[in-house]
Amino acid sequence: MTDLDDAALWAGAAPALVTPKRCRRHEWGATYQNDGREWTPCLRCDHVRNDAASRRGRTNRQRGNAIEREWAKRLGLRRVGHHGGPEDATNGLFVGQAKSLASGRFPGWMTDELAKLPRTEGRIPILGVLEAPGPGKRGRRIVVIDEADWIALHGGTE
Repeated sequence: MTDLDDAALWAGAAPALVTPKRCRRHEWGATYQNDGREWTPCLRCDHVRNDAASRRGRTNRQRGNAIEREWAKRLGLRRVGHHGGPEDATNGLFVGQAKSLASGRFPGWMTDELAKLPRTEGRIPILGVLEAPGPGKRGRRIVVIDEADWIALHGGTE
């Protein structure tokens, strides 16, 4: 290897081989047409806009916000998630966060376990989900209650 080869090795890749880094937020330019197809490149990184993916993301966010608003209203909570904090809804006593899941990911086993519990003498079924503690670690515990029972106990706007 000669000194010139070493210099080329340490100079980095040839400019033709370097691809521009993708933007964090694209700045879309004009839309071009060719052979009946349209494309919109980013002015900074030349990434081509995928209109279907952009629309899908926008509609998913709108659907999630609508589900969150409806959930907060049903439980009698005031929606505050649009302010950017970790909580989605709150009232004087409770603070909550809504998570909308696809039907295949919903933990149906929890509703099945709640349905097995008797509702005798006015008792309301609850489900405790408990984690076994590990070495030097406290076990986590949560309590699950059906939404209709929650509304019956704490009010809400139905």
